[in-house]
Amino acid sequence: AWFDRHLIFNGAFYYESWKNFQFTYLAPHGLPLIANAGDAEVKGAEANVQWLVTRGLNLSASVAYNDSYLTTNYCGVLADDGKAITSNPCTVPGQAPFAPLAPAGTRLPYTPLFKTDLTVRYNFPLMSYAAFVEADEVYQSAVWPALRTDDDNALGQEAAYGVTNASFGINKNTYQVKLLVKNAFNRLASQNRYAEVLAAEASVATYNRIIPPRLIGLQFSQQF
Repeated sequence: AWFDRHLIFNGAFYYESWKNFQFTYLAPHGLPLIANAGDAEVKGAEANVQWLVTRGLNLSASVAYNDSYLTTNYCGVLADDGKAITSNPCTVPGQAPFAPLAPAGTRLPYTPLFKTDLTVRYNFPLMSYAAFVEADEVYQSAVWPALRTDDDNALGQEAAYGVTNASFGINKNTYQVKLLVKNAFNRLASQNRYAEVLAAEASVATYNRIIPPRLIGLQFSQQF
């Protein structure tokens, strides 16, 4: 913290060696199954800055970086001793060698490389009330919705997106009334992508669970 705590910084670096990483995938019968994919690593960093520019104006920003990926090949089969086969190509007795279902280096599903958040808030007196205006922008980079290569090829990558929110409110004693706008620019983005059936020989109908559309509302709250 600096300048009489008007400027505050928090940050961290982290590393995780993830043994026996588990993931969920859609089996040919259409039911989800949980499998052990081998080992993975997560290398990341995060930081947050808060800056009280003036008595009423406050800026804050945060960023997170997560580089998460498999460190072993995932073949989806076990050897006679019960251990996972992780060779490349995958070699199984009695079968022709085949490529890993997810090779080492595959990014873990639903893990954006970057996530950021920027918030601007201004507090000011309004007659006998304490008022504020606030706006924030939240962003995340693209993600893969699955781990296995064939599933990712069938579903496709979910694109990066950003969402803008804004609000104006007044406070009096324990009461607050707030006019808010969420997803102000009515951006369309996918939060989750899936299919009822995933198979190389079948056509795939994909479904997207999208982020909520623009919402304009009036919110009343009271502290007890």
